[in-house]
Amino acid sequence: MHMVIKSFKKVKNCKHKGSQFDSNKEGGEARDLDRKLEKGEIKRYQKQFRVDFFIKYIDNNPVIIANPDDPNDRRYSTFFKSYLVDFMVVHNDDTIEFIEVKGLVSQDWKQKWILLEAVYGNHPNYKLTLIK
Repeated sequence: MHMVIKSFKKVKNCKHKGSQFDSNKEGGEARDLDRKLEKGEIKRYQKQFRVDFFIKYIDNNPVIIANPDDPNDRRYSTFFKSYLVDFMVVHNDDTIEFIEVKGLVSQDWKQKWILLEAVYGNHPNYKLTLIK
């Protein structure tokens, strides 16, 4: 698992480039990502990236999969839960980073983060970043 934790001051909602963010921390992260994009340090990013989790049975064992590309995986799987990650970043080396800017931690969020770690945490092409 690849997790980086940064610290910021606690602040209120903000706007950046016409988008409303839940906190100044989240808006600040969007500004940082825009700067990186302008400098060519990242290929692109998307805010509020949806990750769908499904349960698929392989040899009668349940396996959690996320955002399956294969239509058969969707057809033969059971939808379980969705998670809107604050930011999905595609780096220049094509690795993908999920960034979550977290203020208040709920039980529902904890469960979704654990699912994200289970699916992507040990994958070499993915990085998970939690900003508290």
